[in-house]
Amino acid sequence: MDENPVALAKVIWTDPETGKPVEHVLVEGDSVSIGRSPDNEIYIPERTVSRHHASISYRSGVFVVSDTGSANGIWVNDDKKEEPYPLIDGDIIRLYMPEIEFRAILPDEAPPLETEGAADTAAADGHRAKTRIRMISGSLTGTEIAISKDSMTFGRAVSNASWEITLPDHAVSRPHARLFFRGGSWYLEDLGSSNGTMIEGEFITQPVLLRDGMTITMGETSFIFHVDS
Repeated sequence: MDENPVALAKVIWTDPETGKPVEHVLVEGDSVSIGRSPDNEIYIPERTVSRHHASISYRSGVFVVSDTGSANGIWVNDDKKEEPYPLIDGDIIRLYMPEIEFRAILPDEAPPLETEGAADTAAADGHRAKTRIRMISGSLTGTEIAISKDSMTFGRAVSNASWEITLPDHAVSRPHARLFFRGGSWYLEDLGSSNGTMIEGEFITQPVLLRDGMTITMGETSFIFHVDS
């Protein structure tokens, strides 16, 4: 594993002894055990929790929760799961009684939101208007990312990623697609991804001119492209 792995997600629960919230950060390649025994990475001293109750492991770009032979089973969002189950942002894992919240972490490689001053300067220079994408499906749903460069590449969230926008989605390639500004307009091109790139529900085979409000899909992640006037 990389010496400085990227934090991709975290789990949060309430310590039954202290009543205080506890969190554990998950990185690429992680495999953590959950249970009542102190030798678990996620230690929950609750009588309804088995000594080694469940595990969360990283598989092909997503985190998966599995029952490891517990007495009382596991639920995700109140549905009992007997087979390994892929997690997305906001899922609630229940170990009969205790609950654990799974939260995706926006990768460090993602560009920060531009300040108003920076956006205003760009518009005043006539270079380009403030541009952003808003996630509408996938583990980053609700997140907005500013497009801060004239060329930005999308790819799967991995520890050695060299692309600017990383997506925690196993169906996204490494890299997947590129967004670029040319001749006063924005274009999107697929970079030979395994599962393709769609704009408004249609797969693209060459660079496509983008318009404000278009929906783009890569793997299981969809987002809306916005250019502010």
